[in-house]
Amino acid sequence: MSADRSKTTPSSRHGFALIVISVMLVIAGLLFSAYNPTKAGRTLDKVDSTKAKLRVIDDALKAYKITSGGKYPCPASRIAPAASDWYGAEAENCPNATVTCPAGLSCPSSDSNLALIGTIPTRALDLSDSYMYDEWGSRIIYAINFGRVHTGSAKDPIILQTIDGTAINPAPDYVIGSHGPNRIGAYNRVGIQEKYCTGGTDDVENCDDDITFIDDKWSVTGATVLGSTRSFDDMVLNDVVAKVPCPLEIPGCVLWLDATDINADGVDYTEDSTESEITNVTTWYDKSGQGRDAVAGNAPVRQTGSFEFLDDEGNLVSRPTVFFNGTKSLSTAAASWGNKFTLMAVILPSTNVTSNIFRTDGNHINFGYTRNGAGRQQISAQFRGCPETCGTNYRSGLPGRKVLVTGHSGGVGTKSGIRINGQQHIEGIHGTSAMSTSPFSFVIGGNSAGFNGEVAELVYYPTNLPDNQIKQLECYMSEKYGMKLDHCTNYCVGEVTTPACPGDVDDCQIWYSANDASLLKSYSGMPVSDGDTIEFWCDKSGHNNNAISYGSPSFKANGFSTGFDSVHTADVINANKGGFILPKTDIDNGFTTFFVAKFAYDYSNQEIISMWNSANMLTPYHNVYRMWQYSFHSGTTGYFGQNSAFVGTEYILALKHDPIAEIATLYVNGEMVSEIEAREVYYHPSASAYLEAVRKVS
Repeated sequence: MSADRSKTTPSSRHGFALIVISVMLVIAGLLFSAYNPTKAGRTLDKVDSTKAKLRVIDDALKAYKITSGGKYPCPASRIAPAASDWYGAEAENCPNATVTCPAGLSCPSSDSNLALIGTIPTRALDLSDSYMYDEWGSRIIYAINFGRVHTGSAKDPIILQTIDGTAINPAPDYVIGSHGPNRIGAYNRVGIQEKYCTGGTDDVENCDDDITFIDDKWSVTGATVLGSTRSFDDMVLNDVVAKVPCPLEIPGCVLWLDATDINADGVDYTEDSTESEITNVTTWYDKSGQGRDAVAGNAPVRQTGSFEFLDDEGNLVSRPTVFFNGTKSLSTAAASWGNKFTLMAVILPSTNVTSNIFRTDGNHINFGYTRNGAGRQQISAQFRGCPETCGTNYRSGLPGRKVLVTGHSGGVGTKSGIRINGQQHIEGIHGTSAMSTSPFSFVIGGNSAGFNGEVAELVYYPTNLPDNQIKQLECYMSEKYGMKLDHCTNYCVGEVTTPACPGDVDDCQIWYSANDASLLKSYSGMPVSDGDTIEFWCDKSGHNNNAISYGSPSFKANGFSTGFDSVHTADVINANKGGFILPKTDIDNGFTTFFVAKFAYDYSNQEIISMWNSANMLTPYHNVYRMWQYSFHSGTTGYFGQNSAFVGTEYILALKHDPIAEIATLYVNGEMVSEIEAREVYYHPSASAYLEAVRKVS
């Protein structure tokens, strides 16, 4: 009887199962090899190692330039075998590359300017030959402007751009890079192009031997998947950051004027200068490398001695400035500046005049220092395309006080504003009209009104820098020029962390008390003693609305001797020589404010306190609420409530404003309660008022 072959035996079933398992194992192996975490980790390790090599090479090139009078080495041949004499050496006949391209190099040109493309000349850079290769065994590319090799100066034929095609300006002198793990277009250890430069991907731009290169962040996911037209795994370094210096190496500045380095050659002219040194400034050279030098229309003078201060170790530091007197001015050549900007400058106004400190023609950007009818010194900012309120004024303090001013705008529909001494005080929305994209000049100093004052340093970025970078630059400026900014020194920040208010009142927003000397800080950051000048008046409410001084307000121990008994403040602030500026606060426009005060002199209608109503982000002059010695007013309406009988007498002032009312009211001997929206508090020096302030949010 023959066997029934239609039936499956146990052994045959087992065999089939083994085949299925084998197939599954093969598939799993393929999947594992396609994505292997261990393999991916090794790839990332190689990426990090290759990037580290590129940084070493970059440093070596910069060092070579310093020791060779501004020149760079010629690239080495990409095809030289390891045993040859020209392996790792500068290519032969490099000075004649305009006639004959050296062997092993590529020599693309643009507008009669030549680029040389090869690999790393390790011998010239005194590096190990291992620096000729990335971690995948491919020779690292080195593309250099021929003029930088031959004479140390030339036009820029190399074009560097991001992966989306945006040009990176200015063009670099050189580019170094790895072709990455896919090795497309790379030359291997024996000098052979192992993978041809084809495929239509972004990688091809860095191996097609033309003058254009892509510099972008390397990634192993998303659009860079191999086979995609967006495939890009190269790693590139260039000299752009070194070529375009900016403060703190925050890249992107297009104008940097520094009176310490007026010739933009790195020499600190304060080393050998004397206080009597005065020099006409016919050209203030741009340190950014953009060539936007400021040339005199009527030369201002460079002088020393104005910015003197003691550093943290007690050493006297002197910084030079450029002094503008009347019609003296400097201006750059017309250039394209963009629709966004961050502009920061350290200035020292001298006299009470209305004038532009710096501006652009056509009022694209305008910063002014003004004196209005009440004698207040103000900084004004106006950005083209802003609503009317962008032209508002901001009080900067008395002449003779250093001011750090920052203006910023992100373009139409974004926030723009002005910062004074590290505090944001004016902020609004950029209007519907964009700043002009046509080239225009940047002017410092004289206009029809004539700026009298000094400028120590100015830097301009064609973008609205993020807040953290603005604060970093402010700290750089403040340290350099002996200015104390709260967010840099942290003199006040962290002093009071628990919300607190006087008496049984809750939710006060700001509380300043002269009776707590630990919250009154001198220029050194130490608590003040009797007679000391105050730099910061720290907020006691715990909200960090700390006030920075202008002028020289001082501490007066036991300033109140009559009047209030158990509740009055024993220690006071003598505001006769200056006052305090508060940061912007985001509270509604209803307020009640309370002050304990004593006036030393009889001055008619001298402003004691001013509060900027936030109904408009940038408040016009007529919407400001102020407290005067003899009157209060809301807008143009004045209310008189004091007279000379109160001079020398301690009393309580309260000013109240309901959000829907139009009249401010005076209360004498009012409650020790405050509810206020106030942009700014200003202590007029003529009033010589001794004050304690409280604010409350309902």
